Amino acid sequence: MKTLYLIRGIPGSGKSTLARQLANYVFEADDYFNKDGKYVFVPADIDKAHAECQRKVEAMMDIDGMGEDSTIAVSNTFTRLWEMQPYKDLAEKYGYTVFTILCQNDFGNVHGVPAGVVQRMKERIGKMEQPTNVKSKPSEKFPGTWEVWHSYDGGLSWTMVNGQSMKERME
Repeated sequence: MKTLYLIRGIPGSGKSTLARQLANYVFEADDYFNKDGKYVFVPADIDKAHAECQRKVEAMMDIDGMGEDSTIAVSNTFTRLWEMQPYKDLAEKYGYTVFTILCQNDFGNVHGVPAGVVQRMKERIGKMEQPTNVKSKPSEKFPGTWEVWHSYDGGLSWTMVNGQSMKERME
């Protein structure tokens, strides 16, 4: 199955690390700001960074011979639902199944994002999903974890909660 992981969360939540573990190909808007091995964030270039990330993802999806086992991860903050839509549109165009993953860890902010900005991101992510009909049970497949099902915004989500991250399958 061709798979696209959209990995979201605040800075320092483990998005990049998880993306590298899950996918053959990883793309991030932050790559735009890595110059000669140094991260140099220029706020005025954020739109360019996201446009470049989307172009790279589409170019990878468009390559002939990627195969049915192709896995691509996009690791960005995605604090607003509309930020994921261009990638969902690409997935539909190229026949990829989309999984969204919300990282909720706190490993420390390696890019020096101010605490106030990180707090606003946390608040935006928290407002995105208002789950209802929550059901949970201990996982038989993954001992020490919980399986949680909930619905929101007319969609369904399955979440494996292990105290460090959430993985959602959007229907």
